[in-house]
Amino acid sequence: MNDSLLDSTRWSGRRVATLLCALALSLALAGCDDYPRDPERTTEQVRDSGRLRAGIIATGKGLEEGERALTERIATAQNAESMIESGSAETLLRKLRRGELDIVVGYFAGDSPWKRKVAFTKPKGGARSESEVSVLRAAVRRGENRWLTLVERTVTEDGQ
Repeated sequence: MNDSLLDSTRWSGRRVATLLCALALSLALAGCDDYPRDPERTTEQVRDSGRLRAGIIATGKGLEEGERALTERIATAQNAESMIESGSAETLLRKLRRGELDIVVGYFAGDSPWKRKVAFTKPKGGARSESEVSVLRAAVRRGENRWLTLVERTVTEDGQ
């Protein structure tokens, strides 16, 4: 008789443990809907305002067609209007870090000294590049991982 009581207690203990694990897992997964995260809320800012504050690095020849086209594709993918300013890489990347721009588009080498301060997408079209060769890509604020993922998806698409 004690054996059957002991068996039912074990079963209840296992059942409770299973239910507690399922509850803990459910709570943990419920908190994951915001991942990847944007601590500075860039994705929400672009979506809510309907504006993409973009910088295009000036080459001295005016705004390059490839950079402008890529910026417009990124804005369109986010259902936003692009607000473009041009300038030097130093000026625009500083504005990006301060949150005054959402993105900077231009030609950057993989070994750019800015890679420690901003996050770069893969090159346009997703092609691999050597570290010292400058390729068309976008830069976003470091840590804005959801925003980086959305932008990179557009940058690496094959379409023009």
